Amino acid sequence: MSKKDNPLKGAAADLEKFLPKIELVDPSTIQENPANPRTLTAKAFNELVKSVDTFFQMLLLRPIIVDDDNIAIGGNKRLLAAKKAGF
Repeated sequence: MSKKDNPLKGAAADLEKFLPKIELVDPSTIQENPANPRTLTAKAFNELVKSVDTFFQMLLLRPIIVDDDNIAIGGNKRLLAAKKAGF
């Protein structure tokens, strides 16, 4: 969208560059963050896998956030659950 077409004025017009870019990608192309501090018990992880498999729409509502190197910086466990569920 060009500035001419942008209905926002002033500083708000530059807001678009701060909004996240959302893409649907193959989870196998995303790497788990080795520095991720979160842990789950096997039972909790299996419940997450079942939840992701049953309610896959949650991945659209709470997407996996990646950096420029395609390393997950948010949603590491959802990423692993999506991979285990066969996405």
